[in-house]
Amino acid sequence: MTVRRRSSSLLVLAALLILGAVGCSHRIVLDRRRFDGEIAASDANASKIRVYVSKRLKVTYKIPRNGGVVVDTDIHLSGRRQLLHRIVGRNTRGKLIAVEQRAGRPLVHVAFDDRCSARRCAFAFVASEDGARFSLAEVPELPPATLAVSARDRGLTRGLRPGYLHHLGEPVQVYRAARRRRGLLTVDLEVIEHVPPRRVRFRIEDGARPERPETPPRRVIGRAEDQE
Repeated sequence: MTVRRRSSSLLVLAALLILGAVGCSHRIVLDRRRFDGEIAASDANASKIRVYVSKRLKVTYKIPRNGGVVVDTDIHLSGRRQLLHRIVGRNTRGKLIAVEQRAGRPLVHVAFDDRCSARRCAFAFVASEDGARFSLAEVPELPPATLAVSARDRGLTRGLRPGYLHHLGEPVQVYRAARRRRGLLTVDLEVIEHVPPRRVRFRIEDGARPERPETPPRRVIGRAEDQE
């Protein structure tokens, strides 16, 4: 076996050992059951949980030509041609800073900037009626600027507008966009779930497939030459 093939085998072995010892993690949508069990039950636990957005979120503030807009120090924005953009990527970690009730549902305020510690610079997400997700309901305002909210969906930028989802009780507005054949688009909260490690079975045969042992020939009992 060559040195290159031996090195490849060692790399595969190391990767399998790491996967078996550490496990893995993946992102899932934050639902009402997980919120009630891990966040609402303890304020101390809520401060440790980090959340993410399901879609790349962009909030654009359109500044009037006459100016007069003061940017809060807790809001990190970049400006060009009378536009201020606030972008929250899918890998931007958010921290829960406040929880309240809106129409009988939990509404959480999330700060995606370390300098933000107040509701005025945080994003608000409200639980859906079925409790399956927390959708974007409010974005930070910057008076007297007007704003536009958009999200990235499969390579396309879609504008989001306040509207209602399907509901039976008291309606709550969220930012949404209509899509063909795939229903309404919303920006939801996600959390990271750690999967416990599992045992990984593996075999390395010096980069080659193991050969099967030779099967001895069968001996038929009862033939004339065996009875002699």
